[in-house]
Amino acid sequence: MFSLTINAALHSLVFVVVFWLVAANWADGQRTPTGTTSGYILDPHGLAGAGAKVIVDSPTMRATRGVTANGQGAYDVPTLMPGHYNLATEANRFKTINLDGAAMEVSQLARMHFALRIGSESDGITVLGSAPLLNTSDPR
Repeated sequence: MFSLTINAALHSLVFVVVFWLVAANWADGQRTPTGTTSGYILDPHGLAGAGAKVIVDSPTMRATRGVTANGQGAYDVPTLMPGHYNLATEANRFKTINLDGAAMEVSQLARMHFALRIGSESDGITVLGSAPLLNTSDPR
């Protein structure tokens, strides 16, 4: 009888250990190595660019995503795979702003703010490349 109790306890312990190993592995597999870009869109007077569109294009992945700025002019584009992206902002009665070659890294939160300029959407402002990432761990 004593060996039956030990055997049942051993089976229960093995079940619990296997369950936690499988659960931990599954949870780890649910994370994806992505980044996010977010920021604000403001008009020339510093007011929110509510309703402005932000288009994020990845030439290497051949994928395009678009979002619309909220009432405060804020936008958020989550789950971007590491790589280089072209961003564009579009709003009625404002020039289109293009930012080409913005780099996204794993777990990066890239803040990109746009200042709209009055003009036709067919007029455009293009910025090539992106600034290097800020190193906050080394004061040099």
